Amino acid sequence: MREPHDRACRSRPAWLACLGALLLAVAPLQARDEQAPPTISGPVYYGEPVGATRIAEVAIRLVYAENPAFMRLRALGLSESDGGRGQALFDAAQSAAKRALARVASAHNLQVIAELGSVQGASNLMDRTREVIDELPQFYVEGKVLHGNARNARELAEVDSLAVLMAIPSFVEAQGLDESNARFHILQKDYQDRFAAAMRKIARDSGLDSIVEKGAATSRFGAILDVTQQAIQSLGE
Repeated sequence: MREPHDRACRSRPAWLACLGALLLAVAPLQARDEQAPPTISGPVYYGEPVGATRIAEVAIRLVYAENPAFMRLRALGLSESDGGRGQALFDAAQSAAKRALARVASAHNLQVIAELGSVQGASNLMDRTREVIDELPQFYVEGKVLHGNARNARELAEVDSLAVLMAIPSFVEAQGLDESNARFHILQKDYQDRFAAAMRKIARDSGLDSIVEKGAATSRFGAILDVTQQAIQSLGE
């Protein structure tokens, strides 16, 4: 015995209605199947674009503008193509940017990060520029580290080491002696010990991870704390 639904679909109007309902049910599936994959028309900074669907964008110019190694390069008026110091700074900036991009990609399970505005057809596309910047190092240190470990330091300050040394009597006296003089080495040990003690005290009192020579570091947050006067004052304590 045929089901009522089958009987209803045998007449022409009813058959057309049934066909229309079937087509409406299949249409969304066909639309999903025929949806074009995302396309990327600009630079890709992380991942392999072929077949990628989990994609984000960044404005790489803004990332480099807050990259401390690149900031230092620009502040010194150097070029990344000079093959010397400028190239070294650019390489450091590029390495820092790649690490930051990789961390953001891992955090969001992204397959690709491309230039802002260059991706078409991707779902849930987001601008991750600020997140990448937040993953950059706070400082780039190119000069002498006077205390602590400057690598990945969160709290860092600078000191004019000559100004501090000039406040130590043994250093001043040693300047008038030759290294062949035995007293020079006695004085040298004294001022080196006192200088190191001053650096330790300032780092401990101020909660610093590292102290570097004045002008040796660049921060993406602006001016670096100068603790020269505090170090000089601590010599008498």
